[in-house]
Amino acid sequence: MSVRSLYRLFADKGLVVAQYIKNRRLDLCAQALHSARDDEKLAGIGYSWGFSDHSHFSTAFKQRFGVSPGEYRKRCR
Repeated sequence: MSVRSLYRLFADKGLVVAQYIKNRRLDLCAQALHSARDDEKLAGIGYSWGFSDHSHFSTAFKQRFGVSPGEYRKRCR
C-alpha cells in the first residue's frame, strides 16, 4: 500500500494518520501507567513510547485523557 493510499483510507474515515498514531501511543502510555511500579518515573514511560520530553508527554496526555499522567496513575491505584 502506498503512503498516499494510507492517507486516503484514513481521510475517508475522517481521521488523520499522525493524530491516530499519537493517540495510539498515548493509549499505550495509559496502559503502562496502569501497570507501572510506584517507583517508575512518568517521564520514562512517556519516553519509552516516543515522547521526547516530559512536558510534551504531560501536555498531550492531559489533552487526551483530561488529567495529568500522575493523576491518572493515582486513580488507577
